[in-house]
Amino acid sequence: PETTIRFRLGDGGEARLAIYDPVGRLVTELFSGRAEAGEHSAVWDGRDRAGREAGSGVYFYRLDAESASWTRSMVLIR
Repeated sequence: PETTIRFRLGDGGEARLAIYDPVGRLVTELFSGRAEAGEHSAVWDGRDRAGREAGSGVYFYRLDAESASWTRSMVLIR
């Protein structure tokens, strides 16, 4: 399974989009670098940084950018 995460940045600058497990451990980083203002998207394929399939459960995705910072939840069902 995979999901597309969409986000909008009001201003350009450094940004990071990452996936975390319920206890706050980093699962994978989907984007890290400079991003222009506007609409963006990133795809998570349900795998961790080592390429292993993540287990079913709740995960959190967090955006940290100069113009925005937020966290949302999602459920991975295998």
